[in-house]
Amino acid sequence: MIDGESIGFAVLNHGKRSVAIDLKSGGAVELLRPLIEKADVLVEQFRPGVMDRLGLGYEAVREINPGLIYCSITG
Repeated sequence: MIDGESIGFAVLNHGKRSVAIDLKSGGAVELLRPLIEKADVLVEQFRPGVMDRLGLGYEAVREINPGLIYCSITG
């Protein structure tokens, strides 16, 4: 353990930052906008249609960052 985290977690996530945003809250899209503008890839795993309802579907995100790779994974 390193600072309360496993060594594996510490190695794989070194230098990364975490952000927690309630996507159902008002203004969530605006909080994510700066991250989407700089991101190369967005991976989501909600049921089909959920990201569209949240205002974060492919078309909406493409307007923010046209070069973003949008990966939707469902079970």
